[in-house]
Amino acid sequence: MNINRIDLEHVTTLSFDEEEQLRDAEALRDYLNAIINEGRLHILLDLKNATYISSSVLGCFITTFRQLVQKGGKLKLASIRPNVANIFEMTRLDRIIEILSDRKTAYKSFGLQKSIDDDIDVEEFFL
Repeated sequence: MNINRIDLEHVTTLSFDEEEQLRDAEALRDYLNAIINEGRLHILLDLKNATYISSSVLGCFITTFRQLVQKGGKLKLASIRPNVANIFEMTRLDRIIEILSDRKTAYKSFGLQKSIDDDIDVEEFFL
């Protein structure tokens, strides 16, 4: 599974180039568990390329959210398209998992110290 990963201060951001990467819930769960086992307890999932989220991936998000909360961490989502946001609203997961409009807003919500300019491609800047 090829997932873009950025570790910035205490936050790990994952983004997905292809929607197919969000269809394999088992591989995604394994990847997220590996990050948690590294001690990275603040995870941001950038879902800007997702047009659909399966129920198994939603289950993966819930499991990851619970694991992180138990360890004092957080899972947040950013850059969700309206049709995907509807899935979170219908399942009421938007009341449990914090959803932010974009990465910059999400980084601020995690209390990151670095300033992020809107014009900078965050993935290129921090890699």
